[in-house]
Amino acid sequence: MKLSGDILYDHLKDLYKVKRYGTRSERLVLCRPLLYTGADNEFLSGRVYVAFSDQLPGDPVLKSESVLVCVGGNPATRYLTGCADCIVVSGQSDLFTIFNQIQEIYDKFDRWELALQDILDTDAEVNRILEASAPIFENPISVIGSDYQFLGYSKIIDELDSLKIYRPDENNRLPFESFSNSITGVDSNMALTTPFCLKVNGKEHLVSNLFENGVYIGCLKVACVLRPYRTSDNLLAQYLAHILEKAIPRLSNLSYSSVDIRRDMFKKLLLGAPLEVTRRQQLTLVNETEEYLAMKIVRSQRVKKKVPAVYLCEYLESAFPGSVAFEYQSAIALFVVVREQNGGIEKVRSILSDTLKPMQLRAGVSNRFSNLALARLHYQQACIAMEFGTFRRPNYVYYLFSDYVLRYMMYSCMGEFPSTLLFTEGFRRLEEYNRQASADYLETLQIYLNNNMNVTKTAEDLMIHRSTLLERLKRIEKLLESDLKDPDERLCLSIILKIDQIQRKDAREEYKEKFPEPAEMTDSRQHNYEYRELEKQI
Repeated sequence: MKLSGDILYDHLKDLYKVKRYGTRSERLVLCRPLLYTGADNEFLSGRVYVAFSDQLPGDPVLKSESVLVCVGGNPATRYLTGCADCIVVSGQSDLFTIFNQIQEIYDKFDRWELALQDILDTDAEVNRILEASAPIFENPISVIGSDYQFLGYSKIIDELDSLKIYRPDENNRLPFESFSNSITGVDSNMALTTPFCLKVNGKEHLVSNLFENGVYIGCLKVACVLRPYRTSDNLLAQYLAHILEKAIPRLSNLSYSSVDIRRDMFKKLLLGAPLEVTRRQQLTLVNETEEYLAMKIVRSQRVKKKVPAVYLCEYLESAFPGSVAFEYQSAIALFVVVREQNGGIEKVRSILSDTLKPMQLRAGVSNRFSNLALARLHYQQACIAMEFGTFRRPNYVYYLFSDYVLRYMMYSCMGEFPSTLLFTEGFRRLEEYNRQASADYLETLQIYLNNNMNVTKTAEDLMIHRSTLLERLKRIEKLLESDLKDPDERLCLSIILKIDQIQRKDAREEYKEKFPEPAEMTDSRQHNYEYRELEKQI
């Protein structure tokens, strides 16, 4: 295997006192060393020369990417400032000992190259490749796929408890804590074709992306925690990355997995695209056996580190066995299988709380369904739950569509009109009268309708005399100019009252967010005054 000046220098400085001059050789182009005999003054590119400093010629012809290992002190200035890479070994060093030591360095890398080629020629197993590379990097190594599943990692990670943070979780995935701590410009990092370093917990982590036909398929990571990072590690990581790029595609399962099939099917259902005949047949089979919940997953506004969507999808699929997740319209669409034998809907809610909160995610959740042809409509339910729930309960982790059905129906029935244009003239007269009256006539009407026009029950709820209630109802009917015995009239009034009630409640909550309850009495009086003014506007 050909080496570079960086590799030779990094290895020699572990054994001897060395200094480096000239133009550095940073590519893997150097053949095995030659002992300089003094017969020639030309130093060729791609060669390593071992020589006594005082025996070097006075008129050298130095070529770029040639390396001189000088023993016995500094050579002439032209060697130290020329285009060759000059490594000076100080102290009482023997020329032949240095020469043999460099040969051993080459032997070490030749063994590595042969071992990697042998693995490629047989099973191309990633863990074997990493074990063969362990003596080269002397640090824990891992290979992680584009879906953030571990493709392999070096044995030492399991052997040392101090390295347990580099182990995969129970789903063979990069743990969320470890991943979120290493995030720094993730999207741009994935496009880099040369090795780069990340600083995690004060330690260098060398990363080399892996590609197949220009498409990102994962990355090689070397955690520099057992020995310090070296400049030459970049070249070696790049070399190992090329080996892995040959091995990983051979290990890939080219057949379409059942999860891939369902994911593709759900994507097409959400997009409204037609399904192939085989997919439609699969829909019929699935409809008979499974129940689902559709969810819309979004990140919290406060999250600082943006975890890639592909990682979140993998994380969610492992949390909900049998589910599928994918990025859809700036969110994540998640379809979860609900199985009663596994705890049913309550188990799903428990997992949602445990999974979403630490990742600072929120979910809108549909009603359960089995007809996958309606998946798009149920995902729309999840979107509606997210929209209404985020406004009403911003600190919640998930929102159920069933909790917001009535509110959605109320707002939907308004169509393109503002609520006031849906109110009948009679209702507006009642509202105007109610503002001036000492009693709350709207409340009286609401309770009366809620009690199915039961006068006795309504009077008890309002804590007024029956005759007083009858007088109020007589005035209400006169203002409304409607017959409350007509079921259609009652239904219309119930809807109007519910819309009015919801809007008042939303306005109060919005006001409380803008004007929190004050501590001092003077501010409290002002608060109450502004609150009454808001009531008048409503």
